[in-house]
Amino acid sequence: MIRSALAVIMAVAALGISMYGAALAASDVQQESHDAFDLLTAVLEDAYLKCLLPDSLSEQLADLFIDELIAPDTGETREQTRRRLSLGVDTWEAPFDFLLITMEEAYSSEVLDDGLSETLSGWLVDNLIAPASGETGDQVRERLTDRLTAGPRRMSENYGTLASPVPFREMAITGNGLAITVVASNMDATEIVQGWSELNAPPEPGNRYVIARVRLQEGDSSRIQGFGLVGASGRIIRSDSPYTPCEWIPSEDSHDRWYDFFHLEAGETLEGVLCFQAPVGEESLSIFREVRRHWFPPAVMDFWAISADWAVSEPRPVPSPISDTHGTLRSPVPLSGSALAPNGMAVTVLSANLDAARDLEVLRERGYSYHGPSEGNKHVTVRVRIESVIEPDNVFRSHEARTEDFGVVTSSGRMVLASYYRLCSNAPEMLVHADLFEGGWIEATLCFAIPAEESRLTLYYKSSMGYMDMRLGFWDVSSGGASQTPREAPPAITDVYGMLSSPVPVGKSALASDGIAMTVLSAESTANIWQDSILAVRVRLEYFGGPGLRVLDTDSFGLVNSDGMITYGEPLSRCEYSYDPEAETFAGGWQEDDLCFRGTFDADDVVLFYLPEGTDRVLGFWEVSPEFSPRAVEGPRSISDAYGTLDSPVPAGEQAVTSSGVGITVTSALTHGILLGYNSSDTHTWVIVRTRVEGFGQDPNKVLEADEGDFGIMGVSGALNMKRVKSECFSWDDPLDARFFNGGWQDGELCFNVPVEETEGLGLYYKPEGATEPLGVWDIPESPQVTGISPISDTFGTIPSPVPFGQKALAAGGVSVSVLSVDADADEIVAGASYSNSPPESGYRYVIIRVRVENRTGYEGRSIEIGKEDFGVVTSSGRIIRGGTTNYFHQPLHCGVVPDELDASISND
Repeated sequence: MIRSALAVIMAVAALGISMYGAALAASDVQQESHDAFDLLTAVLEDAYLKCLLPDSLSEQLADLFIDELIAPDTGETREQTRRRLSLGVDTWEAPFDFLLITMEEAYSSEVLDDGLSETLSGWLVDNLIAPASGETGDQVRERLTDRLTAGPRRMSENYGTLASPVPFREMAITGNGLAITVVASNMDATEIVQGWSELNAPPEPGNRYVIARVRLQEGDSSRIQGFGLVGASGRIIRSDSPYTPCEWIPSEDSHDRWYDFFHLEAGETLEGVLCFQAPVGEESLSIFREVRRHWFPPAVMDFWAISADWAVSEPRPVPSPISDTHGTLRSPVPLSGSALAPNGMAVTVLSANLDAARDLEVLRERGYSYHGPSEGNKHVTVRVRIESVIEPDNVFRSHEARTEDFGVVTSSGRMVLASYYRLCSNAPEMLVHADLFEGGWIEATLCFAIPAEESRLTLYYKSSMGYMDMRLGFWDVSSGGASQTPREAPPAITDVYGMLSSPVPVGKSALASDGIAMTVLSAESTANIWQDSILAVRVRLEYFGGPGLRVLDTDSFGLVNSDGMITYGEPLSRCEYSYDPEAETFAGGWQEDDLCFRGTFDADDVVLFYLPEGTDRVLGFWEVSPEFSPRAVEGPRSISDAYGTLDSPVPAGEQAVTSSGVGITVTSALTHGILLGYNSSDTHTWVIVRTRVEGFGQDPNKVLEADEGDFGIMGVSGALNMKRVKSECFSWDDPLDARFFNGGWQDGELCFNVPVEETEGLGLYYKPEGATEPLGVWDIPESPQVTGISPISDTFGTIPSPVPFGQKALAAGGVSVSVLSVDADADEIVAGASYSNSPPESGYRYVIIRVRVENRTGYEGRSIEIGKEDFGVVTSSGRIIRGGTTNYFHQPLHCGVVPDELDASISND
């Protein structure tokens, strides 16, 4: 190689001197095209990518171009020329990049013409590339000429993939027309990155910094998305992965503007530096690009090699799949063994620490947070490798790896979900969320808080195969797993045990017909982080059914009080700062969790019921307090030929039972001019009817349903000419949508758009699906009209015709708004409100608008939540600026702490 290098240098020197002399002698030298120069550039790049041009040779060739061509033309010394040309290349970029800059300088100065370019490229092809590649010189020239003629290639099934990435320094066009080139890289850039800024911390132990310059160009108004790094082995490295990026990149190289919502217009070009941490032993790295899919995880689209020595790795063997005898709770995958889950993800337990407090405490010394376990618990960490072996073929077969996908089961059967990072540590090795692609893998640490006495554990992984279809795989964590003695099922719910009139006592377990056994342990009235009043009911859930995971949405549970009012469960995150998405259990495992109910409850006055989705019966009732005493329900009057008809409707406020067992009461009504953006016209208005439905069927546990589609209104005194008007509440805040049973009721609102002159003499009718005629008619009481405030309309409260300053207007949902004052230059006020408030961004100013908002819904007890996020301003140019905080477009809109900031719950009184 040294001999070849010397030969090249001598040849270039000789040719350079002779051709330079000829160029000086010929005054009519012209450059009609870039063809010869482009071919020379392509030849040098081909030699570089084939590792035939080491850095030392590139430096010597650059010096020859300077000494023999550029410096004699400019009169500079070599050092002066190098200093001037070095301004166009970063110090971390390869000497080859500087060689190309010297060639460009010589060509643009017309001291490197087509003749010399052809001579140099021909010599390099015949004496350097062809002998190394096994091609003839003509074959090399034809290959490179074809590439130049064809232009950039488009991505395909065998180009720009993980197994065959776009070669280093080669431009490729993505599916949406964006042309991307990795133009330079540095595979060991730790000193460079730390030299940029003190903010750039040393890489994590065993890692080094890798940087690459990427050029984006052409395109058709393409959206630029995130980039990641992947090794040829499949190891995925993202900026939000355990391998954190640089904190600071020089501003001229920053790629911040690339992120999520930036569009590159056609013909525009951008360059920026990508920075990653990569394990020291991870070679043959490629950059990949992700495109966001609406509502779904990112899709990895394309791959680019970032070094000339990229080489594909040997394919890894596919592990054995989970089966009835492999990867079960009774027969877990052995420690360090790998198994393929049904969703195409392979999991390997690499190691486990059954008392990890000391190791986790070390994270604090590294600058990360660590929250110790609660009293009586200990922290266990499990290091796993997660690999996407098969690309999912539907959205349910997710290739995401999330904290909540993993749990452990102890020898007692207790199920413990992996702790979210806020409840353990935010160290980069902790798994939070990772999106994988076929052939890609990550390693991460899971953290569990388990009872201190537990020592035998089995890891489980939940793989989604469809809606509510979760498959399980189990891996040994403690050399023997959590061997268990099968437990006996508790007493089953019967017609006389676990009913509303005889609920299961507190502390006792009972088995529902779907295999779920539940025990109510305790109940606590408290407030969540939003200061909502809630009742948290602590339950133990266990499954005595078949294989697989039973996932129970929180609205599968409800409370019914002694008056019959039904309240369904809220998401568990409403109870506390919790990340448990739902309640879950499987055969052989049990879990304790809180069920959360929003509202003010007396624990002595409620019973918990279990009503899973897809069932038409309540499967059981459990006491929340032994003091509960159910009410005696007296059947109200039934609909008949003389009662509850068009001629004789049920009076307002009176309950009547239909033949389907539904008891209905019209409790109040309101005539309203506006309904959440659906303004009434000059001829029509909204009539809103509050209605209660209750069960009176023959089967006490039979579930009945009623929603606005079951109701309509008609004239009971000739109004509407007998035309029936169906309810259409759109996004009204409390539409009727009820599931109820004997002894329980729910209420809600029905919304009707009727002619202004026909708002009286109306009757509500009930006609459920399958009925040919209404099953009953109820009188709608005379409804008060919201008056005195003009509603927003097509001609009032619009951009061309805004509500005048100081005047009230009735907005969507019954909210009256008026502007009281405006401070159009409030920089000093905002700055003085808090030391943490920053000055506005350059070119911006702070504006404070004082408003008055009123609840005009007309219902007693109805509160409206309203805050700064509900408002915005529009400028005279049409620019929209939302209120509140910084939005997704990263515009500088956040005021910080503001005196008397709008954030209120407004009652009707």
